[in-house]
Amino acid sequence: RQDLLKKELEEINIINEFLPKQMDENETKKICENILEDKTKIEACIQLYFDSLYESDAEKVRSSFHDAAMISGYLPDGLHEMNLDDFASFVSSQQPSPKENNDEILLEIISCDINGSTASVKVRDGYLGMIFVDTLSLLKVNDDWKIYTKLFHVES
Repeated sequence: RQDLLKKELEEINIINEFLPKQMDENETKKICENILEDKTKIEACIQLYFDSLYESDAEKVRSSFHDAAMISGYLPDGLHEMNLDDFASFVSSQQPSPKENNDEILLEIISCDINGSTASVKVRDGYLGMIFVDTLSLLKVNDDWKIYTKLFHVES
């Protein structure tokens, strides 16, 4: 049974070192439950982030990002760097929202690596007629996961 749990963890890119060789089944189960709970919370944070873009909702941006977050990346006109307030304002200024325009929904979690109270998530998402690959670094703060940095790249 421990081998099955280890395989499940490998599938979500969790390093095997989280499961010491000499661990009873209850300890293994508890660790797996905690990691899977974190993965579920991270996925909810990513969905909230995407919803904020799709709905042009500044409050959802603020709910999914850490207060000290930085957002950086390249658009066709060059490097863009924003703090949370700048990014929330940019998102809310997109009117009508992609949702109101009935834009196609594209959100794909490419990878999710969890290491203790930090995580790195790579997503592909459609926004404003472009397809982005975002590299998101998350922190677990008071049992909630928040995006701390967003690096974006226009894929197409």
